Amino acid sequence: MDIVSTIYRSIKALPSQNIYELLSHYNIEVHYEPLLIPYGRESMILSSDTGHTVIFLRPISDKNYAEFLLWHELAHYVLHYKPNMKMNYFLSTRWMEVEMQANLFATIGLLLNENISGSDPVQIAISKGIPSPIAEDTVRRILAWAQRIY
Repeated sequence: MDIVSTIYRSIKALPSQNIYELLSHYNIEVHYEPLLIPYGRESMILSSDTGHTVIFLRPISDKNYAEFLLWHELAHYVLHYKPNMKMNYFLSTRWMEVEMQANLFATIGLLLNENISGSDPVQIAISKGIPSPIAEDTVRRILAWAQRIY
């Protein structure tokens, strides 16, 4: 099965399309912590052995970009998190694949209710806070998937 189909179905099955409602639903806290995020990263998600989950987000003035980052981190929780599993995504041989999946999840989540017909979908994605290189890659993948199923 195609990863875009899997992600699309995962997002459609969510109880809401509002990122803040989803974080509440999954009982995921968001902490705005500029100094706790290593290596110049903008965000990261951590889950404890007890299941307590926190997204750490650098304070960002661009609300749309912050929502993209929250969707991206939620993707790791929804698609990749398994209770009692220890994994460092940076040391994983699947790191690039896992990040691409999280970017696809975030893009689909942000664009799901947008009418993109007759418009430039990459520009719409960028206007929703998705960084340009990610928007170009994920929109290309989504459009290729859509052409195969329609």
